[in-house]
Amino acid sequence: MTLVATASGIEWINDSEGVSSWSPDGRFFAFWEMGEDVYRPAYGYDSAASAGGTLRFLDQDRGEICTSRRQVGFSFWTNGRGALRWSADGRVILDGLVGWPCGDGFMAEPSATAGSADGELSPEGGFQVLDRSAVGDCAAHESELREAATGRLIVELAWKSESYKDAPCGVAARWVDEGSYLIPETIDRGPVLLSASQGAIALAESFVPEQEAHLLTSQALMPVDGRPAILIWFRMPGRPLRLYHLSSGELEVLPFERFLAASPDGRWLAVGESGAPESREAAIWIRPVSAAGEAWTPIRGEGLLPQRLRWSPDGARLAVAGPASVSVYRTPDGQREGVGSTLPFGAGGDEPVWLGPWSPDGIRLPVAAVSGQRTGLYVLDSTALELPR
Repeated sequence: MTLVATASGIEWINDSEGVSSWSPDGRFFAFWEMGEDVYRPAYGYDSAASAGGTLRFLDQDRGEICTSRRQVGFSFWTNGRGALRWSADGRVILDGLVGWPCGDGFMAEPSATAGSADGELSPEGGFQVLDRSAVGDCAAHESELREAATGRLIVELAWKSESYKDAPCGVAARWVDEGSYLIPETIDRGPVLLSASQGAIALAESFVPEQEAHLLTSQALMPVDGRPAILIWFRMPGRPLRLYHLSSGELEVLPFERFLAASPDGRWLAVGESGAPESREAAIWIRPVSAAGEAWTPIRGEGLLPQRLRWSPDGARLAVAGPASVSVYRTPDGQREGVGSTLPFGAGGDEPVWLGPWSPDGIRLPVAAVSGQRTGLYVLDSTALELPR
């Protein structure tokens, strides 16, 4: 791996939503560089924490790092909720402005795409969902699914969500297919699917009483084979994961308790255990999303950290962090392709590393390694990996 920068702190952009902070062509990688004076006091789990950071861009073609022309405030809510986006032509959209990375006119033009339409259209444009939050109350919602052309109301639902201090209103609801819209969590009914053909479907009502519905959350998985599914899990450990297959209506119970990550193309699922896997031969297991009832493939290796893994965009590779290292595995057989090391940057070699998002072509992976009071930014090239001797 190649060390490209060091700082008091380095943060990924849009990380909690799984949105890549690479430009669409994979040339630029955007990241926050935090200074010693502002990074340490603000870092942690305080949702209100905010610090001034420097937005930088790694230019892969030139092997250089440039600084944004405009100082951008950093916060732990907006950083992960889509504050920075990329236009299709490779420009940066941030705080209602747009511009080219590293260019003289960076962030100088108003963005025509900064606003949002009243209602979210389905993938083919046949339906529309409008979600409204009650005035002054982020927890109360009313959602309507309508025909886009006529405005005809098909289904409406009043529901409640958790209300978090300083968090944006609403939840990460999304279309799963042309006629199905997922509300991933509600207080009173758990995950709910708004269906143009079946109405409002409470996905967990068959196995969870109403008083426990608030403990559930979910995520839509949309494989390229066109057979979407919805993964449902408890925030508290000790209960199995469930996978709702839209094509069949089957609710599959999985023999694992912990959801780790789904590949960006929606084809692969990585799961594990909540505690130490004494009764398992591996801490991470993978399987195609649409392969209901089929065997799981173990990911083996010493010192792997299940909570720190990254799928490549096409689901062909899985990177897993370890102490001062990254192991890369391939699908579907789960064999290890190679290991990248952050030594000698880390003095002791026992600090775990943090993985950023893969580049769009699935070749390069940003890696952050901590050594004392400094953080090093590496770039792993998956075509140059070797297995340990």
